[in-house]
Amino acid sequence: MGYEYVIIAVLPEPFQTQLVQLRKKYDRWTKSTLPSHITIIPPFRALPGAIKKHIFTTRYTLNITFQGWQSFHHLEHSVLWLDPGQEELRSVSKELRQKFPELEHLDSGQYRGGRDSVYHVTVANNIPDNVFQSVWDAVQSQTVEGSCNIEELSVFVRTAPNGGWEQILQP
Repeated sequence: MGYEYVIIAVLPEPFQTQLVQLRKKYDRWTKSTLPSHITIIPPFRALPGAIKKHIFTTRYTLNITFQGWQSFHHLEHSVLWLDPGQEELRSVSKELRQKFPELEHLDSGQYRGGRDSVYHVTVANNIPDNVFQSVWDAVQSQTVEGSCNIEELSVFVRTAPNGGWEQILQP
């Protein structure tokens, strides 16, 4: 397997710390090396220079307002997540896909991207069905409220299957 890339919006403090603590408390099934984030473009197989340059030079103003707990079933497990709002995130993803149509052909095939995406902040992933209800009930007492602005997107790379992610820093 070659490299795999992802474009994300990293959440600022105090949400970063709060969400990392929630993930440690409620997600014993996942070893994530990404900071708390919202995926804008799901994993893809190559990072053309034009996309990299665009991400490093373009400023976005994303106003994120947490809108409560949600869940969805993905493959053979459940995901517990916070809703950061959808329209602004969908708009940025659409803009990137229109500007760089090659993203569609570079998709790693693991995730559905584009207009069907549910933009979210994962708090617990890979939750087995037999414990989902207890995790769901427990997290309902946790409150994540407020808004934040995110002004830039980040690119992370994974070099091995199920390996850790590393941020690609601006040259």
